[in-house]
Amino acid sequence: MYLPEDLSARVRARGESPSSLVQKALRQLLSEDRSPTYAPPPSANKRLGEAAANLAKQARDQYAAGYEAAVSRLPDLSWELLDTWAETGYSLVLDRKWFDQLERQSNQVWDFRDAGPHEQQTQWIGLVANDLADFDSQAEVYVAKSRTFRRGYADALRDTFEAVEKATTEGQEGEGAR
Repeated sequence: MYLPEDLSARVRARGESPSSLVQKALRQLLSEDRSPTYAPPPSANKRLGEAAANLAKQARDQYAAGYEAAVSRLPDLSWELLDTWAETGYSLVLDRKWFDQLERQSNQVWDFRDAGPHEQQTQWIGLVANDLADFDSQAEVYVAKSRTFRRGYADALRDTFEAVEKATTEGQEGEGAR
């Protein structure tokens, strides 16, 4: 690292080494700490805490609603779908594919129990997308529910998948013991 001689001399005149000054400057530059001059006012701390508690409750409620929505959807889904979804890490990215599929199938009635695996692979998108987005009739568009809602939904699917795998594994161990 190059330090011009005039700057180096000024630093040494202050009784510091150029290396320690550069390190101190980099730490300060990269620090997320606020200087005391820009600290939040003490009067805001109580209101900030109250707002955070209120928002945390809203987040918990949205997560729970997403979790419950997924649990309610489980009877319509097959093991193959959960297994495939597990491979994607339970991705609930609501991209154009989700919404195109939803629009194509919005007037259809689905019965997954009578559909073959290929039909299930394409039709489940509409059901799940309906759970994860609301139709805004004024704007005539689908609006995705919150990320927190979708996280609860994905966690319920993951928990179900893991519970089934555990039960299957325990069942196999029990069969082998006979």
